[in-house]
Amino acid sequence: MIHVLGNSTRCDECFYYRPKVAEEKGDFDGVCRKGSYINGRKTSDRPVIVRACWGSGCCFWEDREDRLTHYEVTTRTPDPSRTPAEKEFVMKKLYEARR
Repeated sequence: MIHVLGNSTRCDECFYYRPKVAEEKGDFDGVCRKGSYINGRKTSDRPVIVRACWGSGCCFWEDREDRLTHYEVTTRTPDPSRTPAEKEFVMKKLYEARR
């Protein structure tokens, strides 16, 4: 798990984040490959430029290594939509991260 429990989520720890490549020009840190959403509705599949790389509070955030969601990291409980096997995996990862 890349994220440290207790800290706010950061874009550069997210599965959908891609750092800026040397050929890209502009004042930004990286790109979010998730796409654009307004009020929970997808508006575009194009990558979104990320200027602030930490404390974003994005609800689509997922840990890069374990794919734990923003909900699971902030509440430290498995997402209700997960299967029982996934819930067990999430609880194990959250327990390991607390140590």
